[in-house]
Amino acid sequence: MRFILEFDGVLADVMPGYFTAHRAAAQVVGWSRLDEPTFRRLTRTKGVEADILPGAKAAKLTAYHAEFERLVEADDAVAGLEPQADTADFLRQLGRFGSLLLVTVRSNIDARQRWLAHRDWSGAPPRFEKLDDNPRRRPVELKVLAEKDDRTVVVASSDILVRSADAADLFVIGVSCGECSIKRLTQAGARMVYKTPDQLTTSLQTGAADLVRAGMMPLTVG
Repeated sequence: MRFILEFDGVLADVMPGYFTAHRAAAQVVGWSRLDEPTFRRLTRTKGVEADILPGAKAAKLTAYHAEFERLVEADDAVAGLEPQADTADFLRQLGRFGSLLLVTVRSNIDARQRWLAHRDWSGAPPRFEKLDDNPRRRPVELKVLAEKDDRTVVVASSDILVRSADAADLFVIGVSCGECSIKRLTQAGARMVYKTPDQLTTSLQTGAADLVRAGMMPLTVG
């Protein structure tokens, strides 16, 4: 099998950093910030459509989003990301079933590669690719990364990557411990959504019956 994993949300816990950036960006544009539970709820359920600065006009929102993106992609912000629970074990267990490749739809891949290099994965970090900023090109890129392997599985925590993988006709699994709720990942095209990455490896270790029912090819025997 071949697994294409989204770095943001699947390996790294992005939501604490997102709230830190929200707080700072709101201050820069001179607007009141949301409390953390409200920010998390709105971000995960509404995404870019969330009323993140209640009452703000379009120009204020534009300035906020630009500042937010600058902050979350800063080197120190990426370096400060914490891994999801048991990420190293998740990668080891998943690697027993096939090859691993990481992707991101975000801009600062250099800082993400350094983040990986500074952690103990009991081996070299997986190959890492940045997908194109143009969403129309991403399905083609994912098909290239799949190398015509019909047993490729994409594991994503953003609806952006789920939609791209679905458009590439790849089997895509959502993980809802990132920036998107289960509902958003399902609506984007995920065949199955788990709450945490380790639920995927648990399924694979027990025959992946739920994934096969969702359309994944059965695990090879032997």
